[in-house]
Amino acid sequence: MTKPLASVAAMMLVEEGKMQLTDPVAKFLPQLAKMEVLVNRQDGKTTRETAKRQMTIQDLFRHTAGFALWRVFKYPGTQNGICGSEAFSARHHR
Repeated sequence: MTKPLASVAAMMLVEEGKMQLTDPVAKFLPQLAKMEVLVNRQDGKTTRETAKRQMTIQDLFRHTAGFALWRVFKYPGTQNGICGSEAFSARHHR
């Protein structure tokens, strides 16, 4: 039930002109300003790179911000495994 309430509250802020759907999430949560994504290299290894764009409020509404699973997966080329949300993010923020 929290998702609908948070969505309505966010849309009220948009309606009041206090935020826009195109605003970067980092405007409100600065710790998310430098998100990293996973990139599969040609040699089969996986590396982290800075995302080419910041996630927006609209990305959060559309569930395309890069957050997904919270389990740890083992991927070739990683030492400790990665979080599922990082794997999802790698596909959506290249």
